[in-house]
Amino acid sequence: MLEKNRLIHKAYIPFLVALLLFVSFGAGSVFAQQYKSESNQVKTRVGNPAEDATTGQAGKFTFYCQADPQWNSPNYNCAMKDAGCGPTSMAMVLTYFGNTMNPQEVDQIFGSRKWRTCGNNESLMPAAIQTLLPEKGYDVEALSVPLNLTKAKEYIEKGYLIIGSVSIHIFVIDEVYPERNAFRQRDPITCNAQGWIERKNDAPWVGASGTRFPWYYAFAVRKKGITSRLSQE
Repeated sequence: MLEKNRLIHKAYIPFLVALLLFVSFGAGSVFAQQYKSESNQVKTRVGNPAEDATTGQAGKFTFYCQADPQWNSPNYNCAMKDAGCGPTSMAMVLTYFGNTMNPQEVDQIFGSRKWRTCGNNESLMPAAIQTLLPEKGYDVEALSVPLNLTKAKEYIEKGYLIIGSVSIHIFVIDEVYPERNAFRQRDPITCNAQGWIERKNDAPWVGASGTRFPWYYAFAVRKKGITSRLSQE
């Protein structure tokens, strides 16, 4: 009888080994899928400006391209790609600080308030900056131009973005390099894969023909309650 029991136990060994391997690999697969899912969720959360803005820090930067056809509005006689740098820059600022809006949504506000201009008309963007942003709980400070890059750097480190303009174009600055008289520009019409371009302080924007344009105005803007910034890549 003892020998018979031993034979039965031996017969069950391959079955137990197979069962153990199945459970181990099956569980491992489930954990791997769960980890992958959680990693994707974390990756999504990390760049969520609405969540980041509640921590007292500014969020990851979302770049919008004014030439993207999905932002075009049929309400004006000039397209976003031709004259939408103001609404697009404002959308980047609002989204960064958690008031997520796309360029078309901002453009509709601009249109309703008569801030939308076409061509080389006098810019109404300063009125938009100094009206819409304070309404939404933002600090707005006018800066002298060309920028004092040391002072501009201090604003950036405190969580501000800078909305800048030359006579015919508007853009956003989210990093400053005083040591080389330059800054990182989020130019809504420079729609490259990285979403930014480095510019010199003495020529903050260069047209397609190579024309170098001087400064027109600059504003440091920050949502109230923001005290510092996260790394922006």
